[in-house]
Amino acid sequence: MKFEIPFSREISEKQKVLVFKELWEDRLIMNKRNIVYVIGLSAFGGIALYLGHSFATFLFFAFAIYFALNVLNVFSYHSKAKKEFYMLNEKFTELAASSDKTTIWEFNDVWLRYEDALAKAELKWEAISKAKVVEDTLLIYSQYGLPGIYFIGKDEIGDENFNQLVDFVKDQIKKRTL
Repeated sequence: MKFEIPFSREISEKQKVLVFKELWEDRLIMNKRNIVYVIGLSAFGGIALYLGHSFATFLFFAFAIYFALNVLNVFSYHSKAKKEFYMLNEKFTELAASSDKTTIWEFNDVWLRYEDALAKAELKWEAISKAKVVEDTLLIYSQYGLPGIYFIGKDEIGDENFNQLVDFVKDQIKKRTL
């Protein structure tokens, strides 16, 4: 299977934002869980303080502070990463838009090949850890190299080709993990 896709600024930006959200999703879910821990531990610390158990109060508040610092650290790092991501994404979009080169995707039984205005990669299926469809975009996760996620959308190749591609990629990954 081979696809040659002309560059589209709208599709590219939509897919990049999707990938950023996907990369941060697990960490942000864990961060929400940590917020619940902070609230719960603080409540138990308040109860222990009220009951006069100083050691228990100290433990509950110490753990609450630990989790609160983790929450703040993740929020800080996320906002910095988001700002950097959008800045780099804008640079990439400008470079890709100024090039006349089309994006090439090629899939066979041994490897997948990706090439655009800025990068070229050929990955054996053994280097692919998983693939999933999110918002009509096939995300292919690489175990090695950068970028870690390759993506191709239904709006780029059409419904029928997209469905065939999803089945093909999942079959290739399944063959390699058996």
